[in-house]
Amino acid sequence: MARMEAMLANLCKEFDDLKKFKEEVISNRQNQDAATQKLEAQVGYLSKQAPSYSSSSATKTTSREECKAITLRSGRELEEKSRETKEEKEEDSSTDKEEAQIPTPSSSEEKEVLKPYVPRAPYPQRLIKNAKDNQFSKFLEIFKKL
Repeated sequence: MARMEAMLANLCKEFDDLKKFKEEVISNRQNQDAATQKLEAQVGYLSKQAPSYSSSSATKTTSREECKAITLRSGRELEEKSRETKEEKEEDSSTDKEEAQIPTPSSSEEKEVLKPYVPRAPYPQRLIKNAKDNQFSKFLEIFKKL
């Protein structure tokens, strides 16, 4: 009988612990919901402050002239490399597509034979015989002669 009472007491304790845990989970969920609403409000506020663009054609990419030169710690300046803008890349890709649509005469002589893939050894230095191996073999030969 005492054993049953102890089991019942343990069950009541676990039930109370589960209630507390459930309450904690609910309060955490409410806190997360409140934080999410605050973030949504902040994003909405920032989106209203940001300048809006009427169309995508009105946007202009930053030209290379506006960029500043890069100077290293040593005082040396890096050379400017020309970069294509997105518009130039799109034009190039459209001309490439037009060229690809034009059928080119292909002959069997122009086709390349693909070589099978041969992976490189992960540690090629282990495959090379060392000069010390040769010296050791000479040492053993001399030692045998004695």
